[in-house]
Amino acid sequence: MTRALAGRILITTAWGTGLFLVGHIAVWRAKPSNTPRVALLCALALAGMAASVAADAARWGFEPVVFWSTLWIEAFLVVVYLFLYSGLARSVSVTLLCRLLGRERVVSFAGLVEEYDRSSRFEDRIRLMADSGLVRCEGDRVTLTPKGDALARWTRRISRSIGDGLGG
Repeated sequence: MTRALAGRILITTAWGTGLFLVGHIAVWRAKPSNTPRVALLCALALAGMAASVAADAARWGFEPVVFWSTLWIEAFLVVVYLFLYSGLARSVSVTLLCRLLGRERVVSFAGLVEEYDRSSRFEDRIRLMADSGLVRCEGDRVTLTPKGDALARWTRRISRSIGDGLGG
């Protein structure tokens, strides 16, 4: 691969990934939400990929190496971003660290637990699982659906196979 071709791939990938990030920030600032909206993130990622390879092809002509390399690199970057975003946006640990940063850096443990109990995050997660068909909410009870049971069993098997407990 020539340096020129590698440069094209780098520029094209940076442009598509940048477009995805700008789109994500714009959407979340315009319509904040406590749900992850994974389908929307995937649509934004695909739009960024399509725009970057289309712009490259329009500027320099279609080159299969650039096309496939760009798509694979951008897909990898989007997956990494999704993991980082979900970890930072929904992490209880990060929320607690930021909470400690905002005060005098000392908060009582009971105060943190009480604040987490009042948080809407737990309810948001239950609602998301209900919307996904993993649990059924009836009154003050939450029960697994067959789909949720299958996912929990699969997760438990995977967890045991790697020798470490999976949890969130």
